[in-house]
Amino acid sequence: MLIDKDKFQKKVDKLDSFPAFHGILDKFNEMVQDPTISMGQIGDLISQDVALSMKILKLVNSAFYGFPGRISTITHALVLLGYDVVKGLILSATVFDLMSEKWADLFKHSLAVSKASGLICERRSIPDAEEIGLAGLLHDIGKVVLLVEEPDIYQKVVEGASKRGIPLYMAEQKLMGFDHSEVAGWLCERWHLPQRLTMPLTYHHRPAEAEQAAKQVAVVFMADNLVKALGYGTQPGAKVSPVPDEVTELLQIDRDLLAELVEALENELEMMDVEA
Repeated sequence: MLIDKDKFQKKVDKLDSFPAFHGILDKFNEMVQDPTISMGQIGDLISQDVALSMKILKLVNSAFYGFPGRISTITHALVLLGYDVVKGLILSATVFDLMSEKWADLFKHSLAVSKASGLICERRSIPDAEEIGLAGLLHDIGKVVLLVEEPDIYQKVVEGASKRGIPLYMAEQKLMGFDHSEVAGWLCERWHLPQRLTMPLTYHHRPAEAEQAAKQVAVVFMADNLVKALGYGTQPGAKVSPVPDEVTELLQIDRDLLAELVEALENELEMMDVEA
């Protein structure tokens, strides 16, 4: 195997952050669990890091969240989106700088999956669309860890997937013994993310195995497939996975819905500044 799984997992378990992450998430978690702390105080904590606050506000006011220009403070974001979504935004604000600078295709793909997740929730009246959209945004965070921690080896894995004509996660399993969704699961455990976020990040390639949050997992799986089918994948000719019966039944997928989603997503991607 190109990477020792146990050693890499231990490395991930020790990750306090990506570059520019200042341990604010641990403090955030402490304050959320303290009933004497107000939402305003938590907003003030995050706002002390001006750069991080600006990144979060940029994300939450961007087109794929549907609140363009409406949210001007971190406390307002907490009120509208809730603690779990803002916790995820803290993470995404730190990793998306890396992605937009170095891995534009991955950045583009993640934004598109977030938007597609929201569209599916809208068409099927699924609650907590913002949180599921965040899961779509973060679903490939395991790839970011691999690209940061083992860039040379991971590039070989990406090339191996292209040469073999197989999905990247399958090449990861063959060449490393684990895949990026497992890495995401380790991260979720390290950072105490709720199961509603952990499950889609961990099982978006294996929806039938998700023991919790099955509908959230199904949405992100379907969104990922739709985005790849439209060419917003992270590898040339990315394979679209067969849709399991569980996903079809949970989301009531039929040809009419697929056609509607594809048309809506194409329009949204045209309007959305995915290069931002």
